[in-house]
Amino acid sequence: MPHSTGGGSHSGGSHGGSFHSSSSGGSGSRSSGPRVSSTYFAGAHRYVYYSRHRPVYYYSTKKVDASNWKSTVISTVVLMVIWLTMGFLMFGTSFFPPEPLPLTYDQTDLLVADEAHVLTDSEIDELGEVFREFQDKTGITPALLTVYNEDWDYYYDSIEAYAFDTYVNWFDDECHWLIVYSEPQSPDPAFLDWKWWGMAGDDTEEIITESEGDKLTNSVQKYLNKNSYTVGEAVAQGFRDLLPDLMKAHVDFETVIIILLLFVLPSVFMLNRILEAIRSRGQAKAVQCQTDQGALREDKCDYCGGIYVHGLHESCPHCGAPIPKASE
Repeated sequence: MPHSTGGGSHSGGSHGGSFHSSSSGGSGSRSSGPRVSSTYFAGAHRYVYYSRHRPVYYYSTKKVDASNWKSTVISTVVLMVIWLTMGFLMFGTSFFPPEPLPLTYDQTDLLVADEAHVLTDSEIDELGEVFREFQDKTGITPALLTVYNEDWDYYYDSIEAYAFDTYVNWFDDECHWLIVYSEPQSPDPAFLDWKWWGMAGDDTEEIITESEGDKLTNSVQKYLNKNSYTVGEAVAQGFRDLLPDLMKAHVDFETVIIILLLFVLPSVFMLNRILEAIRSRGQAKAVQCQTDQGALREDKCDYCGGIYVHGLHESCPHCGAPIPKASE
């Protein structure tokens, strides 16, 4: 079904359209292992393991168990790949220019129906040229209908509802962008009470995004408010303003926030979980130190040059060479 792209009136200003959107939520979990810290906390013991010939200390209520680190890494990597794939499928196209719609649908003739008799022949020709350029660039077929307020306001609550009904009665596809303009049949010379609205098919959404719809709405409304522009000139110029950047990739702020909250931040947490699991391999090899606080004496292996904690080992934890009996 078509959706509104916005419109306005002489008395009420412009109004944005209603676009479809979807969102999803996710939940994270924390590992249930013992608390591990690089600094001392109440109730913690000091442990040491070795990496790159140097001691690495950590504090925990008990020694880290890394028996399931491989399964943790594998399951988290799989979840992360699935999660990021979902994000790409949902929002990946936002980072690439949209593809024009193929002109394979039936009703591709440009339509300017001036039922209110507000357009001159030259304006109709101008609209035809702009509409043709727009169609060639996007594959979307624009159309303009001008009517009198009296043609619809008895039967419809708003011009938006009338534009929707006109779209579904005129077009059997979701590939058009219909602009409806309306004014009184006998206008007040002091104030012309015009209204207008845009209605686009759902197949146009990747090209006519909410921001692009707002651009046209603001442009057309601005030109209609100027006495120097006629109705035809205002609509034509609104489409001209839209054309230069229309088929470029645009990532709006709302999309960036959604991607950040739903996909980037959870992925960072999952990556941290993977790194913690890998780190736990070394932590599982740790030995509890003689003291939980205070400075520790460190010795250097005569064979490999590795550093180890004094009085804690009978052989070098790096190369396995025998260590002379510690002398206090």
